[in-house]
Amino acid sequence: MVLFANGVEGSATATAGCCLLFVWALVLGPAGIGFLWSSRFSELDSPGRKKTRIAVLVLSGLVPLTCCLAPPLCVRVTRGNFPTSASQIRPGMTKEQVLEQLGPPHSRVDDDDLQPRWYYWNDSYGLFYDSVWFGPDGRVSNVGGN
Repeated sequence: MVLFANGVEGSATATAGCCLLFVWALVLGPAGIGFLWSSRFSELDSPGRKKTRIAVLVLSGLVPLTCCLAPPLCVRVTRGNFPTSASQIRPGMTKEQVLEQLGPPHSRVDDDDLQPRWYYWNDSYGLFYDSVWFGPDGRVSNVGGN
Protein backbone atom coordinates (compact mmCIF):
# COMPACT_ATOMS: atom_id res chain seq x y z
CA MET A 1 0.00 0.00 0.00
CA VAL A 2 2.81 2.43 0.77
CA LEU A 3 4.07 1.99 -2.78
CA PHE A 4 1.20 4.14 -4.09
CA ALA A 5 1.00 6.61 -1.18
CA ASN A 6 2.07 10.23 -1.50
CA GLY A 7 2.07 13.31 0.68
CA VAL A 8 -1.06 14.94 -0.71
CA GLU A 9 -3.69 12.25 -0.96
CA GLY A 10 -2.03 9.33 0.83
CA SER A 11 -4.55 6.61 1.48
CA ALA A 12 -6.80 7.59 -1.45
CA THR A 13 -3.94 7.03 -3.87
CA ALA A 14 -2.97 3.80 -2.14
CA THR A 15 -6.54 2.55 -2.44
CA ALA A 16 -6.66 3.52 -6.11
CA GLY A 17 -3.36 1.74 -6.75
CA CYS A 18 -4.51 -1.43 -5.02
CA CYS A 19 -7.78 -1.37 -6.93
CA LEU A 20 -5.83 -0.94 -10.15
CA LEU A 21 -3.63 -3.94 -9.36
CA PHE A 22 -6.72 -6.00 -8.52
CA VAL A 23 -8.39 -5.07 -11.83
CA TRP A 24 -5.23 -5.95 -13.75
CA ALA A 25 -5.14 -9.33 -12.00
CA LEU A 26 -8.78 -9.89 -12.98
CA VAL A 27 -7.96 -9.05 -16.60
CA LEU A 28 -4.59 -10.72 -17.03
CA GLY A 29 -5.40 -13.89 -15.05
CA PRO A 30 -8.24 -15.12 -17.29
CA ALA A 31 -6.44 -13.80 -20.38
CA GLY A 32 -3.36 -15.86 -19.48
CA ILE A 33 -5.44 -18.95 -18.80
CA GLY A 34 -7.30 -18.45 -22.07
CA PHE A 35 -4.04 -18.03 -23.94
CA LEU A 36 -2.56 -21.19 -22.46
CA TRP A 37 -5.72 -23.21 -23.15
CA SER A 38 -6.11 -21.94 -26.71
CA SER A 39 -2.47 -22.36 -27.69
CA ARG A 40 -2.58 -26.16 -27.27
CA PHE A 41 -3.76 -27.25 -30.67
CA SER A 42 -4.05 -30.93 -31.23
CA GLU A 43 -4.36 -33.02 -34.34
CA LEU A 44 -7.37 -34.72 -32.77
CA ASP A 45 -9.34 -31.47 -32.26
CA SER A 46 -12.47 -31.09 -34.30
CA PRO A 47 -12.75 -28.06 -36.65
CA GLY A 48 -15.30 -26.45 -34.31
CA ARG A 49 -12.98 -26.81 -31.34
CA LYS A 50 -10.07 -25.34 -33.34
CA LYS A 51 -12.21 -22.29 -34.21
CA THR A 52 -13.12 -21.90 -30.54
CA ARG A 53 -9.46 -22.07 -29.55
CA ILE A 54 -8.57 -19.42 -32.17
CA ALA A 55 -11.38 -17.14 -30.94
CA VAL A 56 -10.24 -17.51 -27.31
CA LEU A 57 -6.64 -16.86 -28.38
CA VAL A 58 -7.62 -13.64 -30.16
CA LEU A 59 -9.78 -12.47 -27.23
CA SER A 60 -6.99 -13.31 -24.78
CA GLY A 61 -4.79 -10.82 -26.61
CA LEU A 62 -7.41 -8.16 -27.31
CA VAL A 63 -8.69 -7.79 -23.74
CA PRO A 64 -5.34 -6.74 -22.18
CA LEU A 65 -4.56 -4.59 -25.23
CA THR A 66 -7.88 -2.79 -24.82
CA CYS A 67 -7.16 -2.23 -21.13
CA CYS A 68 -3.86 -0.56 -22.09
CA LEU A 69 -5.32 1.63 -24.84
CA ALA A 70 -8.69 2.57 -23.34
CA PRO A 71 -7.60 4.80 -20.40
CA PRO A 72 -5.68 7.36 -22.51
CA LEU A 73 -8.57 7.50 -24.96
CA CYS A 74 -11.06 8.01 -22.11
CA VAL A 75 -8.94 10.89 -20.79
CA ARG A 76 -8.93 12.50 -24.23
CA VAL A 77 -12.69 12.14 -24.59
CA THR A 78 -13.66 13.26 -21.08
CA ARG A 79 -10.98 15.88 -20.40
CA GLY A 80 -9.96 17.08 -23.85
CA ASN A 81 -6.22 16.76 -23.25
CA PHE A 82 -3.82 13.90 -22.91
CA PRO A 83 -1.96 13.27 -19.65
CA THR A 84 0.81 15.81 -19.60
CA SER A 85 3.79 17.14 -17.67
CA ALA A 86 4.02 20.59 -16.10
CA SER A 87 7.80 20.83 -16.52
CA GLN A 88 7.50 24.00 -18.65
CA ILE A 89 5.50 25.88 -15.99
CA ARG A 90 7.49 28.40 -13.93
CA PRO A 91 6.60 30.46 -10.85
CA GLY A 92 5.19 33.85 -11.79
CA MET A 93 3.17 32.66 -14.79
CA THR A 94 -0.49 33.66 -14.97
CA LYS A 95 -3.43 31.24 -15.10
CA GLU A 96 -3.93 32.15 -18.75
CA GLN A 97 -0.33 31.22 -19.56
CA VAL A 98 -0.73 27.89 -17.77
CA LEU A 99 -3.95 27.20 -19.70
CA GLU A 100 -2.16 28.06 -22.94
CA GLN A 101 0.71 25.67 -22.16
CA LEU A 102 -1.18 22.72 -20.64
CA GLY A 103 -4.85 23.22 -21.40
CA PRO A 104 -7.59 22.84 -18.80
CA PRO A 105 -6.57 21.00 -15.61
CA HIS A 106 -7.71 17.44 -15.02
CA SER A 107 -8.68 18.41 -11.49
CA ARG A 108 -8.76 21.67 -9.55
CA VAL A 109 -9.08 22.58 -5.88
CA ASP A 110 -10.30 26.04 -4.93
CA ASP A 111 -10.50 25.95 -1.12
CA ASP A 112 -10.88 29.19 0.80
CA ASP A 113 -8.33 28.04 3.39
CA LEU A 114 -5.68 26.85 0.95
CA GLN A 115 -4.07 28.23 -2.14
CA PRO A 116 -5.90 27.31 -5.35
CA ARG A 117 -4.19 24.47 -7.19
CA TRP A 118 -4.62 22.67 -10.47
CA TYR A 119 -3.67 19.04 -11.06
CA TYR A 120 -2.46 17.61 -14.36
CA TRP A 121 -2.22 13.84 -14.60
CA ASN A 122 1.01 12.31 -15.88
CA ASP A 123 -0.64 8.95 -16.50
CA SER A 124 -4.06 7.82 -17.62
CA TYR A 125 -5.04 6.55 -14.18
CA GLY A 126 -4.44 9.77 -12.25
CA LEU A 127 -1.94 8.14 -9.88
CA PHE A 128 0.95 10.41 -10.85
CA TYR A 129 0.35 14.09 -11.29
CA ASP A 130 1.84 17.57 -11.37
CA SER A 131 0.26 20.27 -9.24
CA VAL A 132 0.33 23.96 -10.04
CA TRP A 133 -0.26 26.21 -7.00
CA PHE A 134 -1.49 29.76 -7.42
CA GLY A 135 -0.86 32.64 -5.03
CA PRO A 136 -3.34 35.35 -4.00
CA ASP A 137 -2.33 37.41 -7.06
CA GLY A 138 -3.43 34.60 -9.44
CA ARG A 139 0.13 33.77 -10.49
CA VAL A 140 1.93 30.43 -10.14
CA SER A 141 3.59 30.24 -6.73
CA ASN A 142 4.78 26.62 -6.83
CA VAL A 143 4.89 23.61 -9.14
CA GLY A 144 5.15 20.14 -7.67
CA GLY A 145 3.88 16.63 -7.97
CA ASN A 146 4.69 13.06 -7.20
